[in-house]
Amino acid sequence: MIDNDNCLRAFKLVSGGNKESHMEVVDWNYAIATLVIRFVGIFVVLGILQAIMQITGRIFAHIDLQKKSAEETNGATNLSGTITEDQAAAVGMALYLYDKKHY
Repeated sequence: MIDNDNCLRAFKLVSGGNKESHMEVVDWNYAIATLVIRFVGIFVVLGILQAIMQITGRIFAHIDLQKKSAEETNGATNLSGTITEDQAAAVGMALYLYDKKHY
């Protein structure tokens, strides 16, 4: 039969001391405060990153708008990239036949 004295003696042998000396006290105020600070800090950092991304997005949109307006004022309309329906159908058929032949 195992009683509390035997358990306490076994604990002292294994741990090298008494039961009360090895129990740690948790400072819950410190633990909760650090968790709250970290939680709030994450959202502050994410908010800063979002603001930076919005600012850079507006800058790039403004630069693109300037480029488009400069092209329109110079009259440089690029029609070399447009093809007709017949040309698109011919390209599609050529790609289909190439794919069918090689794979």
